[in-house]
Amino acid sequence: MIFGTNGFVSEENESTVEESSLIMEAAIMDTFSNDEIQEALENTNDVDIAINQGIVMEKTIVRLDKKAKQNKAEKMAIFTLAKERKDPDYKKLVNIWRIERFLEAKLDKKYGAKAKTKAREVMRNAAKSKSKMVKTATEKAKKMINVK
Repeated sequence: MIFGTNGFVSEENESTVEESSLIMEAAIMDTFSNDEIQEALENTNDVDIAINQGIVMEKTIVRLDKKAKQNKAEKMAIFTLAKERKDPDYKKLVNIWRIERFLEAKLDKKYGAKAKTKAREVMRNAAKSKSKMVKTATEKAKKMINVK
């Protein structure tokens, strides 16, 4: 967890199941196409194994459904219309996104090495899974982050 119970940045190196599942979600999203993800989700046995081993969580999987895709398309349409009409709130939002990218780059510079180590650890643990989908995603993700 990034923040501890007191609201300050936690120095704990232990990652929670939720953090690990979010890292695996990112790996799955990066390594599989939407069709491959849908196909993998239809294999309930494989998904149940991954959930029981604590590699992914049910709420992680929910993000991949059709409704989420529809919501994303609607949001993009909202942004397009606001941009076309030169809405002042849209200009503020673009400015906030610019600040967000700056802050993310700053955090990346500060915590990037530790994050890579944590991601490698999660990948090593996930590689031991009995779930075919998770193993495939792990193998592809390892190639992307150069885990040996």
